[in-house]
Parts: sequence; structure tokens; C-alpha cells
Amino acid sequence: MLEIVRLFILITVSKVIIIIIYILKIIMKFSVNSKHLFDAVNAIVTVVAKKTNRPILSNTLFKIQKNKLEIMATDLDISAKAVLDVQSENDIKFCLNTKNIHDILRELPEDVLELTLDDSKNIIQLKCKNVEYSLLIASSEDFPETSFNHNDTQKIEVESELLKEIISKTSYAMSNDETRMFLNGIYLQELDKKVRAVAIDGHRLALIDKNISEFNSNSSLEKGIIIPRKGVTELKKICESGKSQKITISFNDSFLIASNSEGTWLSIRLIAREYPKYETVIPSKTNFSANFNREDLYDAIKRIKILSNENTKGVRFSFKNDKIELRANNEAYGEAYETINASYKGEEIEMSLNAGYVLDTLTAIGSNDISFELNNSLSPLVIKSQSTPDFLGIIMPLRI
Repeated sequence: MLEIVRLFILITVSKVIIIIIYILKIIMKFSVNSKHLFDAVNAIVTVVAKKTNRPILSNTLFKIQKNKLEIMATDLDISAKAVLDVQSENDIKFCLNTKNIHDILRELPEDVLELTLDDSKNIIQLKCKNVEYSLLIASSEDFPETSFNHNDTQKIEVESELLKEIISKTSYAMSNDETRMFLNGIYLQELDKKVRAVAIDGHRLALIDKNISEFNSNSSLEKGIIIPRKGVTELKKICESGKSQKITISFNDSFLIASNSEGTWLSIRLIAREYPKYETVIPSKTNFSANFNREDLYDAIKRIKILSNENTKGVRFSFKNDKIELRANNEAYGEAYETINASYKGEEIEMSLNAGYVLDTLTAIGSNDISFELNNSLSPLVIKSQSTPDFLGIIMPLRI
């Protein structure tokens, strides 16, 4: 009889243990600072496609292993990952709608955020102070596999401020033409032990050369790579994510991988096309040069372009001895005229330029000492600055 009782107790205890283990597997908890989690989600949220035929791509993957939380988002061409520390007794993996969790975290007070996952109901509960949410989760099994492994044989480190400068001084000239995808990005190339970044859209060009580091002789940058527009935007974003830091970049023929010291990673699918021979639009020499103060011309163009043609934004530039005359004419509204001082000697030349293009270039170059170099009214306008000798801008004149 005693043996039967003991057996019954043993079976009962075993069942209880099995039930407890089962419950622990279903209900899992972890905690994290709410602001830290918001910053991590915010670092990757712009990667998510606004419109997609695959609902899983509207979600963010949360993956916890050994008290490390990886948060991932992808549109299949650009993928992003943020890593931060959490307190968790379990390995956990689930997906949440990106917009919902981003909006919720943005409004939460900064405090300890407790998250409880109930796999049996496909629900995760969030609790922060007196605020509680219950959110539906999606299966992590449907989330695309993404690699963020650096290619150690083709890897460089760039100061975040330097990379941001390269992007800022060239990205404005990227094309928006969907029929010419190879122009919808920045071309990066190793040239004479420097990194050259180029952007062109058929009407203008921006180019900058920078010393970064020594390169592997087999580097993909010798042939050049094209970083797509969205990838350029995301790269700039991780440069601006915090204090000055080093950005690690590696690449092959298909992907560029970037990471910073704050645990943000990017995987960018490169544009697989040959970049145009941009060198052909850069004049080998110029005969005339006008030097002036950037702010003087910038302010004058903003005033004159008010009466420019709505379609062409054309402003007529007249280069004369020691001055530049600007004129715009709009048949519906009237005419505008202004003169600024400039150091210019040579024959009088008139050319029409898109005012927006000139303003974009002057904004990007930043320096106040600007020179316009040209040959005639139909030749490309070359924009330089002695203070920024590594930058070159080109604007093609309008034929009006």
C-alpha cells in the first residue's frame, strides 16, 4: 500500500513539474529600459517598406539570446539590426508590427519596461509604470534570414563625421529617375589611394575625394560600387545616431555591410549596374573664373528665383568685369534683377542655370569662398572652393 502511495505522489509531482516547465516555455519575460528600446527600434524603423505584398515585412523581428536583444527590420534590399542588453531568463523570438511598437515606445515614460510573452495566445504584454499594452505577435519563422557578417578582407573604418560629409556633399545630386536606376545612388570608388564619391543625375554632378585608409588590392572599390538612395539615407542616419565614432564598412560585389559602436548594423544590396563614365562631363580645362562670397550669391538667387519659370527654375547669369548679374523673367508675374560683386576678368558670358541646382551645390559645399569656372555659355559650369579642395560640382546650363 505504501509503495502505491509513493508511486502516486511521484507521478503527481512529475506531472506538476512537467506543467510548470510547459508554462515557463509558453510564458516568458524580459525587461529593458523603455528609452533604450525606443532608440533601438527608431534606429531601424525607416528600413521597413511602407507598401509591401508580404505582411511579414511590416514587422520587426525581436530575438533574445544570452541577455542580448537583436531587433531586425528588412525590405529585402536594405536590412537593419540594433543590439542592446536586456534582462531575460529565456531565449525568445517573435515579431511585432513595426509602426505599432514604434508609436507605443515613443509615448512611454522612461522607466523599466517589462514584457511578458504568452506563446499560447500569440500575445505579448508590455508594462511600464501604470501603462499596459497587449499586442498580437507574428511568427518569427516567416521573417527573412539576413546576414550582417563583415567581410574582413575588404573592410575599412571611417570616422562618422567624415562619412556624413561625403554623403552630404554628394547625395543631393543623385537622380530620382526610376528608369535609370544606376543613377539613383552614390558611386564609391578607390582612386589613387583615396575614396571618391560621385553622384550625377544627367543635369549636375557632385564629386568628392577623401583619404580614408589603405585598401586591399582586390577590393571591390577598385571597380566601384553603387550604393542605392535608400541605403545612402540609412548610412547617413547611423552617422548621426550619436557622438563621433568609427563606422566599420565591408563590401563585396552584391552587398555593403556597415556597423557602428552603438550596436547598429546595416546590410545594403548594391545596384548591380555599371556606372556611367562621369569623367567625360568634367572639363579638362577652363578659361574663365569668377570668385565671390557664397552667401552673397546664395541670398541673391533665393530672391531672383521667385520670378523664375515654374518648370525650369531658370535664372540668367551674366559674368562681367568684377560682377555677376542675375535676371529672371516670368511672363505671368514680371521680372527680377540683381547684381553681386565678384572677381571676374575676361569676356562677357551669359548662361542660364537651374536656380535650385545652384542653391543645392552652394549648400553642400559650405565654404564661403566660391569660384565658378567656365568656358562659354553652353559649357558645363564648374563649382569649386579653395577651402574645400576635395570637392567638385558641375551644373549643365539650360538651353532656353
